[in-house]
Amino acid sequence: TLTGTSTAASASGELRTFTLMANAWYDFDMGSNFTPYIGGGVGYADNELKHGLLANGSSGDFAWQLGAGVNYKISDGMSVGVGYRYLDAGEIELLMSPRLGGPVPTQTYEVTNHSVLVNLNFKVGK
Repeated sequence: TLTGTSTAASASGELRTFTLMANAWYDFDMGSNFTPYIGGGVGYADNELKHGLLANGSSGDFAWQLGAGVNYKISDGMSVGVGYRYLDAGEIELLMSPRLGGPVPTQTYEVTNHSVLVNLNFKVGK
């Protein structure tokens, strides 16, 4: 933490992203216990950054994601898998800390995320 006479600045902040997505995923039947899949989705992302005195901002924007992975069948109704997802949650415009006597500067940043997923799948129904 950096401390001045009447202010403090921190090197940490909090970025929160909430997404609402419509997705489509396709499983490739390989005739074995391994089932690769691909997919993606489109939707809306709400981004908010809180960084105290240094930068703050929020925005809502178009979002999209792409992913791929593979599942392994361990029984008739269950499989385990591993996958990867890339999410583009749009942009966020940040209001930076004002300079003495000057305008409040802004910066625009892309909000993206890379995820590695481990999953357990259950078949429901017939």
